[in-house]
Amino acid sequence: EREFPRTCMCLEACLCPGLAVSSTRFLLMDMYHLAADECDNRIIRFNNFVQVLSCVCHCIAMFNRNFRHLARLLDLIAEIVFFATAGCMTAQVDAEIKYREGGGASPGNYQ
Repeated sequence: EREFPRTCMCLEACLCPGLAVSSTRFLLMDMYHLAADECDNRIIRFNNFVQVLSCVCHCIAMFNRNFRHLARLLDLIAEIVFFATAGCMTAQVDAEIKYREGGGASPGNYQ
């Protein structure tokens, strides 16, 4: 990681996008002593719930073929929720970095 930081960052973003976004958000929160918003926590919990529900439905579909279509539908919903959540986290990180660098609007005041 020390010798090839950009390569590691690229691999992390491509292979583990959820972990990359979450860890960046947590690092920024820790660095600046920020607290998580309760609404953010609800969104993240909902995302986790949909992901687990999709997984459970796939497990049920292995034994009962009637659940295969539902499992595919839940996959689609889970992906949409994941990417929406990741987009929100990335926007928060971007706004906070711009605020800290002094070049943007204050967080929560998007223009």
